[in-house]
Amino acid sequence: MNELISEITEYIRKPVRLENFVELNRLFTGIERQLALAPSLSAQWENALIRLFQDVPMHDLYFLYLASAMAELFPKAQYVRLLLDGALCSGVLSTQNREFVLFQVSSLLFCHPELSSPELERLSGELHERTVRELKAQLRISPRPRAARLHNRAVVMTANFLSERHAPTHSTLERALVLRQLGKTNVTLISTTEGASSAGRIPFFRAYAANRIDAYDDRTSYEYRGESFNFRQLTGSVNTAEVLQQLINYVEELAPYYIVYVGGRSCVADILNDYCPVVTVSTVFSTIPSGNTAFSIVGRRISEQERAAHASEIIEVPFSFELSEKKRSYSRAELGIPEDAFVMAVVGNRLDSDIRDDFLSCLGRVENGFLLLIGRYDAYPQKRQQFSWLAERSLAPGYVDDVTGMLECADLYVNPRRLGGGFSVIEAFHAGIPAVSVRYGDVAAAAGEDFCVDDYEEMLRVIRRYQTDDDFRRSRLLLAKNREQTATDGSRFYREGIARMLEHPRFY
Repeated sequence: MNELISEITEYIRKPVRLENFVELNRLFTGIERQLALAPSLSAQWENALIRLFQDVPMHDLYFLYLASAMAELFPKAQYVRLLLDGALCSGVLSTQNREFVLFQVSSLLFCHPELSSPELERLSGELHERTVRELKAQLRISPRPRAARLHNRAVVMTANFLSERHAPTHSTLERALVLRQLGKTNVTLISTTEGASSAGRIPFFRAYAANRIDAYDDRTSYEYRGESFNFRQLTGSVNTAEVLQQLINYVEELAPYYIVYVGGRSCVADILNDYCPVVTVSTVFSTIPSGNTAFSIVGRRISEQERAAHASEIIEVPFSFELSEKKRSYSRAELGIPEDAFVMAVVGNRLDSDIRDDFLSCLGRVENGFLLLIGRYDAYPQKRQQFSWLAERSLAPGYVDDVTGMLECADLYVNPRRLGGGFSVIEAFHAGIPAVSVRYGDVAAAAGEDFCVDDYEEMLRVIRRYQTDDDFRRSRLLLAKNREQTATDGSRFYREGIARMLEHPRFY
């Protein structure tokens, strides 16, 4: 340990050079491996690294790199705060550097929602507002009155337009389809590619990067459910004034009546709100978007305290989701799942961060249980070694184009404590299986109170009841079917939300 700490100290005392960060990455990867082999040493390593912050003067970029490593190796709110404080106080960071740090913090908190707090939200808000303010100072944008905008035009934007299996992309297409049905004959889809910018990147340990499909760069239209929409994906770094001004000019040419932004807090959405009203439609519907667009549509009840804490005018509509058409069915024999197993399914795009050891320990106690892990799970081979039962009683097929078809092989949808994944529980209900979820996050909001528990011990008791009580299972299946019908009546609720926005005094 002392040798590694000495090496780290030596590098952070040197002038800032890329090769030094390469070596630091090697050293911290070594620490990560040691912690995986000997978790009992975690406190010793953490204390030794804390002393580096206290005792060694260092450049701001080294400070932020070390803070990012601490936040990854020892996920605690205090290290996220170091990142935010460092970005806010640094005199050497550019606007693009700060936008990069903000994206890293947002991604980190999405993967570790237990770290969220009002203080971190306040600091994130300060960093976001500073970034937007600095970008606006470099741009030409002014409001266009309602009478000068085209009533039959709308823009629907999202940060990362990927595939129709990607929940935010699917939601973006559904919102565009409803606007077409509402009489917006000209609906333009824009993929802003936020989080994928190359400008402003600084060395981080395990930096997050948004996905981007380069093949969309040349596309000008997108077909969805028999409708054709204008399409544009931004090229270049959207956190720079040059690319942002190109986007502003493009939107001004379109002159939309309003803009729908599908996602969370966004510098792009906040900037375009200076041109015409922007309504943010959250995909993480258990939380409220924290940006400064004129309106936000959220899928749950909002308290007066929450309403007062947000700049947007919040419009509540019930959570809704349009199911994708099922393409095929699977069988247990085809997947190699024992016919007599009690199959529990978990679905997600971020299973590495969603699935923690306490969740796996809980499910390992289910008699004759079998775990079906649908989605990207890079840590699966490591977890098979760590939890011996997974080797014989689990399957991780990776990304699946037809989740509903595969869920038909399961007996129960189970959900850990996480933020995302809300759409997948409705797919489970459609596949004819009930669910059990910790009472937190999107899945809990989507599934409804009947399918929620307080903790993993209660989850284990409910799972065992599903195994032994046929009447209980039948009653929950009926509730699941009713919930599915309500949750898939999306167009009606969305229409109501848009109508309320258009009638509101803040719609200029």
